[in-house]
Amino acid sequence: MQLLLALILIILVAGLVYSILYTLGFALQRLRAAPTQVRKLQWYVGLGLGFWLLTVGLVAWNGAFMNFESSPPRMLLVSLPVLLSSFLLLRSRLFISCLKAIPRSWLLFGQTYRVFLELLLWFGFTIGMVPFHLTFVGFNYDIVVGLTAIPAGLLFFRKGRLLRFEAIVWNTFGLILLLYNGFIFLISLPYSFQVFDIEPSNSFMTQFPFIWIPAFLVPLAAALHLFSLSQLMLPEQRRRFSLRRKT
Repeated sequence: MQLLLALILIILVAGLVYSILYTLGFALQRLRAAPTQVRKLQWYVGLGLGFWLLTVGLVAWNGAFMNFESSPPRMLLVSLPVLLSSFLLLRSRLFISCLKAIPRSWLLFGQTYRVFLELLLWFGFTIGMVPFHLTFVGFNYDIVVGLTAIPAGLLFFRKGRLLRFEAIVWNTFGLILLLYNGFIFLISLPYSFQVFDIEPSNSFMTQFPFIWIPAFLVPLAAALHLFSLSQLMLPEQRRRFSLRRKT
């Protein structure tokens, strides 16, 4: 059963990587980038994502994250590369142009994967692999964001309509929920500050491929919220863009 969970997680991550590359290609095409430029940027982004996932996966495979006496705690740092990359992207003119080219609803729709992640954790709980407090039957309410993602996107960004304030509130709620869940996760790990000493331990997330949950899936959710908030703050303008220099 654990092998099945691992396979489902790998498929979920692969699907998200494909979705990221597809969205990037869509944005660049709307920016009228040359096909060779689109493929080149998709290749670079795909290579970067693949390198990160492979690197953190190999480190977890070697058991490096099982060291719960390290200082600072390694599991506390594993989400930082994706989060820092997200903040750096928001300082990129090209990325801001891509944000302008992407439909606002897409960044909300993307949060739907959190439903599949929560169902995966719940299934792990039913087979005695995941502690109950990391699932929606315990203290993890992240599934709420995933379930409301599509309705929120349709409601807030209906054609000819923009509920900016409501979208900002929804994204802010999602970020707060991520911080809450991250806190519960950290105080459940067998570090010196552990609070929830419940079996089974949540140390399964230090192993491959489950390390991708804190290293990729969780920070990706935060990044989508940050990107959506940034997109909502952008001034209104025509939805036609171009990367080509005017002659």
